[in-house]
Amino acid sequence: MTEDVLNRKSTHDRLGTKKVGALLIEFSVPATIGMLVNALYNIVDRMFIGNAKGIASMGLTALTVSFPIMMIMMGIALMFGAGGAALFSIHLGEKDREGAEKILGNAIAMIFLTSFLFMVIALWNLKGLLTLFGASDESMPYAMEYMRIILYASILQGPSVGCNHFMRADGSPKSAMISMFIGAGFNIMFDYIFIYIFDMGMTGAALATIGGQGLSALWGITYFITKRSNMKLRLRNMRLQLGLIKNIAMAGVPSFVNQISGSLLNLILNNRLRYYGGDVAIGGMGAINSLQQLMVLPTIGISHGAQPIIGYNRGAGNYRRIKETLGKAILAATVIAVLGFTATRLIPGILIGAFGKEEEFRSFGTMAIKIWMLLLPVIGTQIIGSLYFQAIGKPKISLLLTMTRQMLVLIPMILILPNFFGLKGILYSAPISDFISFSITLSFLLIEIRRINYILKKEQQ
Repeated sequence: MTEDVLNRKSTHDRLGTKKVGALLIEFSVPATIGMLVNALYNIVDRMFIGNAKGIASMGLTALTVSFPIMMIMMGIALMFGAGGAALFSIHLGEKDREGAEKILGNAIAMIFLTSFLFMVIALWNLKGLLTLFGASDESMPYAMEYMRIILYASILQGPSVGCNHFMRADGSPKSAMISMFIGAGFNIMFDYIFIYIFDMGMTGAALATIGGQGLSALWGITYFITKRSNMKLRLRNMRLQLGLIKNIAMAGVPSFVNQISGSLLNLILNNRLRYYGGDVAIGGMGAINSLQQLMVLPTIGISHGAQPIIGYNRGAGNYRRIKETLGKAILAATVIAVLGFTATRLIPGILIGAFGKEEEFRSFGTMAIKIWMLLLPVIGTQIIGSLYFQAIGKPKISLLLTMTRQMLVLIPMILILPNFFGLKGILYSAPISDFISFSITLSFLLIEIRRINYILKKEQQ
């Protein structure tokens, strides 16, 4: 056996042998840093546009109504990226390297194909889509200008997202982090150049975003065709196999539904906000959503770091390590969520002020963030719980938990409560949904822990 093959085996084998705490830090810290940096794709666009002369809050509103379409694009990539990576890890735990590479090839091929198809469909009726997601006559020109460019380059976003999950599952969390740094770093640089130096407005923001995504995608693809990777992206494995695609898609449905739920939520939320609070409320909630994304993404980073560890040990049948990884991931996620919650209590005005200085905008945002994020500390358990069941090959439970917070609870609340409580009814929908989804997720996790304890007890007998 060659030295190269031995090194590759040791890279994956450490997922089943190294101390769980150290392993979780090794995988989660780069993922968390990367997710935080990657959040700048959305947040920096908002900050630059929100403070640009001649655009300001109307440009921010345009970005807010455009965001659901971008979430759908990401959801398609996640279905094959996150779903494929989950199966990829399980196959590595089973020592099935050939099967893992077939999953990689088919997943990447589907990401390219579906990204192209989405571009064609969305461009066909872009104005209708933006109207559906809450664009007004005033914000429509800004949103159209931005989204046309984003969609023409949609084939770049998919590989950027998908390769990132596979790099982490391949045992290279630092490469995945670098991919995010490349994307966000160039996005920030291009934002400043195109928006402030060249005064390109929404076009500049769009070009900055696709520039970062393109370079990130290039990094991911080259990783899997060079010696940097353990598993390889081979043309023969990109020949589509319907059975394999079905399994990948099923494993990734929770991630896809999470994004689609987010888009549906934004559609309904933006339209309700426009009715009860106007464009200022839409722009303010866009800023709050960006801040919440920034606060929650570390938790998603932890779940992404835990996924290859849990998946590998699920394939290897090592349930003690699975239980330990789950417990430590939930603890870390909760601590981070509490820190974010504390910031919304102590400095809400400073947080909202970063996105715009208009008095009406800041007044609404400062009030709304305190209500919307009232139960932020419990979100960590819900996110980790959903990703856990996806990682162990139980997509149906993961799908249920994913749908609970947004689609099954939050959206109905947003439709019902404003009829009785107006604008504040919309805002209080979030903490009510957080409490219900947390309770359901905790129930499933307790049942799962009892199952694991039973398996461990039988192993000792």
